[in-house]
Amino acid sequence: MSAPELRSLTLPIQTRRLVLRDYVATDTSAVFSYVKEPSFWQFQRADAPTVEQVDTLLQ
Repeated sequence: MSAPELRSLTLPIQTRRLVLRDYVATDTSAVFSYVKEPSFWQFQRADAPTVEQVDTLLQ
């Protein structure tokens, strides 16, 4: 699928086992719970973000 095709997808997309939707402000703690894990960052050149940075990103 090309980038223009991806941009034209309308969210939410829902299957029997999965829902893809836009982030909302209340997702901060859920997102931070996985991005704080060292294994998430093991191949990245950046450090893990703070909870405040995650909150700002989701706003």
